[in-house]
Amino acid sequence: MRKLLIIALACLAAMAGISCNREKDKLPDGSAKVSEYATIPSFQAVFLALDKLDAKDLDGFASSGATLAAERDTLRAAFAWGMLVAEAQLAVAGRNSGWLNSVLEQLGPLEQTLGQPGLVERLEQGVKPLVAYGEWEQVKRLFYELQATVDKNLLDQARYPEYTLSALGSWTATVNQIGGLIRKNYSTETSRALKTKAWDNLADNLLLMDSGRFALIFEQVQDLRDIMNTAGQNALTPEQVEAMMAATDKIRTSFETP
Repeated sequence: MRKLLIIALACLAAMAGISCNREKDKLPDGSAKVSEYATIPSFQAVFLALDKLDAKDLDGFASSGATLAAERDTLRAAFAWGMLVAEAQLAVAGRNSGWLNSVLEQLGPLEQTLGQPGLVERLEQGVKPLVAYGEWEQVKRLFYELQATVDKNLLDQARYPEYTLSALGSWTATVNQIGGLIRKNYSTETSRALKTKAWDNLADNLLLMDSGRFALIFEQVQDLRDIMNTAGQNALTPEQVEAMMAATDKIRTSFETP
């Protein structure tokens, strides 16, 4: 087991080492200021809320089955990448090794389009033996570190649209799948897992991009921001959870069409 942990930590170090250490200005909340683009909260917080649930409660998670035309389009690739990394965490939460292996296979081609070569191979070297030994918490850490590394790389390379679309993919998959879980067993407490400022920042960033190309997506992101603002400090209602799922369905579908 010690050998497995060493392998995992080595993968973490290798991925983290790719990022440069350029200093960035800070926003009032302490987050990094990236040109005019806002940094986007990590979807990790939503998954931390799932730690209170047993794996058997997460059996409803399944691959979205989305067909994303991402091979030559870096923005589509970024969205697909973000969705897949979020789905990897869903697979880990449900202890679904088959789904997790499928995600790894799909991530491989996307890393080249995003200009992040070698990350997936190193990830696989750490993940597969950990899965074989049932070390799911370590697998979770590796995927979080993967996404943190890609985010830092894209920001350091000033590839803000790709960074934004990757975050949009992650939040879309996360809200859609976890929203389904909450809808099935609704409670005000679990609905709070979907409360986030991410849709604020995603909407702002999309406005800085090609408005014509992303007009329909922005409309859905704006709807999600409005739901957050309407809820305020309150829990989300079943109707608001349903509306969030509908909006994320539309975002995903918009990327399935070339």
